[in-house]
Amino acid sequence: RIIKKLPNDVFQQQKEGARGIGYIFSEEEIRNCFSKLNPIIEAESEKQAEQIYGAFWYSLFTDKLIQNGKHLWIEKTPKNLEHITYFNRLFPNFRTIIMIRDGRDVSCSNVKLEWGASDIKKALSFWGAQINQMLTHLEELREDQYIFVRYEDFVTQPDLALDPILDFLSVSKEAKPTTSGIKDSSVGNYKEVLDNETNQWFVNEYGHLMEQIGYSVVE
Repeated sequence: RIIKKLPNDVFQQQKEGARGIGYIFSEEEIRNCFSKLNPIIEAESEKQAEQIYGAFWYSLFTDKLIQNGKHLWIEKTPKNLEHITYFNRLFPNFRTIIMIRDGRDVSCSNVKLEWGASDIKKALSFWGAQINQMLTHLEELREDQYIFVRYEDFVTQPDLALDPILDFLSVSKEAKPTTSGIKDSSVGNYKEVLDNETNQWFVNEYGHLMEQIGYSVVE
């Protein structure tokens, strides 16, 4: 029932201008590929069903890559990091690039947002919870499946920061994109926002997480 209903849901999204696969693929492309989900009805186990489902997505995006002369496809929804173990079951050879940033700067930005935390300590705690969850999920992956990229390195030395990313993806450095226009004005903003007491509270509560992702909390 779900397999028969899903294409129509996608096409309705297309008509409404929503994002998602209906934004990327034509109706014909999606209908042609959805037939590859039919074997899932006869799957004898959850693992087999996941393999069929993963193959469906792989086929859908790979066909699109070939049409456009590309060889990699990237999904960049940040919240999907919460589902990384599920993606690992669907795509056992997938790789993850994780952009990390000093939690204090993240929190200073967070409280400025309409949907952000109501105060800085709540923002700092939210960051800590997210990092803790991320590290737990990463325990399910092989070490060659993910790489950390420090935001600070990326905005202050973008050309150098790109090299390990390209190596990780097995992409030629000749394909390195332009890095002009990248600004580093938000690095270290917390030093002007956090008072000493709040900064010390953060170090006491979350300094160990900072160190786990490659930061020093010693000023």
